[in-house]
Amino acid sequence: MTIFAPLSLSALAPLAQAVQSGPTPSGATLESLTATEWNPPRTPLGWSLLLGVGAALLAWTVWLYVRDTRRLPRILRAGLLALRIGVLVCLAVVALDPRERTQTTAVRPSRVAVLIDTSQSMQLPADPAGADAEETRAEAVARTLADSSLIQELRRRHQVQLFRFDSDAELIAELPQGEALDAAVPDVSAPLRGGEAAAALGRLEPDGRETRLGEAVADALRQVRGPTLAGAVILSDGGQNAGAGADAAVGRAARDGVPLYPVGVGGTERPADVRVTDLSAPTDVRFAPERERQDPFEVRAFLAAEGLAGQTATVALTRAPAESDPATTPGETLETRTLALPADGESAEVTFEREPTEAGRFRYTVTITPPPATREARADDNARSAVVRARSRPTSVLLIAGGPNRDYRFLQTALARQATAEVDVLLQSIDPAELPGVTQDGDVLLAEFPKNFPLRPPGEARPESSPDRYDVVLALDADWSRIPAEGVDNLTRWVDRQRGGFVFAAGDVYTPQLTDEALYGPVRNLLPVRLAARSLVEASDESTRPWQPELTDAAAASGVLDLDPERPGDVSAWAAFEGFYRAFPTRGAKDLASVLMLHGDPRTTGDGATVLIADQRYGGGRVYYLGTSEFWRLRSQGPELFERFWTNLIRAAAEGRATEGDEPALFLIDRPETPVGEPVRIAVGLRDARGEPVEAGTVTVTVEGPDGFPAPGSPLTLRPVPGRPGRFEAPFTPPRAGRFTLTLDGDDVGMAADVTATITARLPELELATVRQDVPTLTALAEGGTGRYLSLAEAAETLPGLIESRERTVTVEESVRALWDVRWMLFLIVGLFGFEWLVRKLSRLA
Repeated sequence: MTIFAPLSLSALAPLAQAVQSGPTPSGATLESLTATEWNPPRTPLGWSLLLGVGAALLAWTVWLYVRDTRRLPRILRAGLLALRIGVLVCLAVVALDPRERTQTTAVRPSRVAVLIDTSQSMQLPADPAGADAEETRAEAVARTLADSSLIQELRRRHQVQLFRFDSDAELIAELPQGEALDAAVPDVSAPLRGGEAAAALGRLEPDGRETRLGEAVADALRQVRGPTLAGAVILSDGGQNAGAGADAAVGRAARDGVPLYPVGVGGTERPADVRVTDLSAPTDVRFAPERERQDPFEVRAFLAAEGLAGQTATVALTRAPAESDPATTPGETLETRTLALPADGESAEVTFEREPTEAGRFRYTVTITPPPATREARADDNARSAVVRARSRPTSVLLIAGGPNRDYRFLQTALARQATAEVDVLLQSIDPAELPGVTQDGDVLLAEFPKNFPLRPPGEARPESSPDRYDVVLALDADWSRIPAEGVDNLTRWVDRQRGGFVFAAGDVYTPQLTDEALYGPVRNLLPVRLAARSLVEASDESTRPWQPELTDAAAASGVLDLDPERPGDVSAWAAFEGFYRAFPTRGAKDLASVLMLHGDPRTTGDGATVLIADQRYGGGRVYYLGTSEFWRLRSQGPELFERFWTNLIRAAAEGRATEGDEPALFLIDRPETPVGEPVRIAVGLRDARGEPVEAGTVTVTVEGPDGFPAPGSPLTLRPVPGRPGRFEAPFTPPRAGRFTLTLDGDDVGMAADVTATITARLPELELATVRQDVPTLTALAEGGTGRYLSLAEAAETLPGLIESRERTVTVEESVRALWDVRWMLFLIVGLFGFEWLVRKLSRLA
């Protein structure tokens, strides 16, 4: 049984001699308390024994000294008794064990984690149906943190640890308990005071591309776990769109015993919305100033709506210079239409057909205006733009034919009538010596394949605006034995490096020579099909009847087989076509080729079916294969069908060269429109006067952001691409939504003017799909523990009172010093005994 034990420090607080306190770097407050404590009995029995023994010892001592000193004088008797009682008192003090105890304690403050959603969905309106529909969710959070007493009230009882989260969680500030906000974190407190725009919040800017709500909350709890964590406040719209669900956060909170208090941001009702989901337009079109009517092109928009089915909206097409700022130059309205909005989940298509009116680069924008009095969740998706370049220079075509077959005669005549094409003709059946006396439609009649291909031979009748390089080569059953190997190499490099368009039409006269495996390998490599062996070609019998062609699924999407200008993408006109008699036999298409048409002869079906039309990418250019020389038979349905087919084919083949152009420098951007945060490959192609790639160390490009200032990472340093001479690339990641302008200094590349291009960054649909607050997800967070779901409006008033303090006081250091265990106490006891002994000796006592 314990009889003696130390007194508690708190019980002896009045004996404290000194109190010192001060904050530690971790936020805990240190307190140092020094007090004197004794070791008396703890039980009545102990006190009884102590007092009884003490009284008996004292009585015995008094009786003994009274007996032994009765013959001594009174004063001497009292002195000896006092000396002995003094010794007893000293021993009693030693028995009571007086000690000085010094304790250093740390008061660890209660902590609250405040997690702020910084995903891009926080850029959506806080309440589209409210009075201030322009305020974003991030701005509403900033206003609450700055203008309300939420943070201040929480800091009265807790230390506040501030997190940002989207795909992960990051601790960005710690606000000590009770300390002034300005002094605690000057870099964060300033934007918290403003509350006018989320962009001013620095590291709280809503730019996250996805929301991993469950994982981020669990990660934050892991970072700040501990017994003093009183709760976690989550300010979010609940837009969980990636990673583990809310269960991850609930499970972590349950293990740590931490209540979760989700604060919902954003409207709870799904607002009405209209949007342009996609826009399709050609990148390049031809403009011939001398023509009254231009070749039309289409701008096709796809529209969607929510909550407005059957109501009427207005769709407008506008045009503005491509280099202009959409914010300040909306452009000229070309056409306006009204349409009934589709039901939720469905889409509507609107097609505008336009003709170019002048040369240049123009931005065509389709804008949808919702019905009157409609409050939308977001308005930035109501318009989409595409840049179309109208080129005034005609397409330069090199027409090569082994002989004057019917396809050649009809095609050469049709091209000669087109103002949008300049045609040079190489008819290989003409003797070069007789060439001066030959009359032939075409700009230039050639005697041989151009020696400096792809440069066009000089022609006296050509205007200065004529292109100096070929855009398309049409080879109609050409005699490849009369084209030198150097010319074939130039043709291959032109398709690969300069994005040339090559159309190969097979025939019965000269194409069989290409089946010789020992010869013409470079030509066969260009083709998207594998030609049959010579034995199969010679064994194939002439058909006695036409076979209707079979169109594949890729036919309509290609645009080449559209024969009805009133119905783009409609290839049904081929159903009325009688068909082709003969087709050059093939062993199928190559792996990366796209087959558009097959011969209908049932003897050639299956894996080795004879291909009539196929195409493939070859480097930067495109190659088309025509498996017959009987396309002239289309004229039986009308001459315009034959001309339209070849016009479509030449336009498609020339698309690469139209984009490449003849300039010595050109931007090549894989995605002119990209989601925010997605890297875009910025490429620049450099060529010399002959069109050959230019070797250089690096190329510098400046990037201007939507605000007119240099974008982060500008200037870009583009480096050479291995294996791609004259091409320089570097990645660029748009940090926010808007239009970014790329500029290449013209002086650096030998051009009179700077070379520019634009990139439009849009917010990803993954985040923008969260148009309303996900209350069920946020409620699940709260109900998984002991927390509570709150709206943003009630958070400032209610939340601080819900979170109980978990402040803890712990002893970090303790020292004890025995007060009796000192030298002078020993000297005192020995001195008292010694003086008593001396007096007794002098008094002749035993």
